[in-house]
Amino acid sequence: MRNLRVLFLEDFAFENNQSLSSFQNLVWLKRYLKIEIQPIWVFQKNMLYENILGNRGWLHDGDIIFLSAHGSSGRLYFGNTSVDIDDLAESLSGIGKGLRLFISSCGFFDVDVNRFDFLQQETKFQEVAGYVDSVTMNRDFGFEREFLLDWLSE
Repeated sequence: MRNLRVLFLEDFAFENNQSLSSFQNLVWLKRYLKIEIQPIWVFQKNMLYENILGNRGWLHDGDIIFLSAHGSSGRLYFGNTSVDIDDLAESLSGIGKGLRLFISSCGFFDVDVNRFDFLQQETKFQEVAGYVDSVTMNRDFGFEREFLLDWLSE
């Protein structure tokens, strides 16, 4: 059985330890599961899209794109730029076929269900998951570990 791959993109300017928590979860899971991690630090939204599109060939069906950044309702922050949920959907149109998307960002999915549906339908991700409210590091750490363990052990 091949290793599952995780493309991990995080905001380079993340000022709290949430991104560290997310990355630590992946490293912890790597000790127990056959996974490969490709970490990429993002300074602005153009880098986000370029790195996802540029690494698409490295990913196979069932693999995960994991975004870790500050967020709010329908918006991710990378450096001094931000990404709107609709912009994310349109910029990654069709890219997610066979892949899963996890967004570790406070409240990103606190949006109207139609916007969430548009993201999933436009990008074609097999599964999309993340948070609808604010997340503390401890809560984030435990939830992500269990959630990713479930996804990665399928």
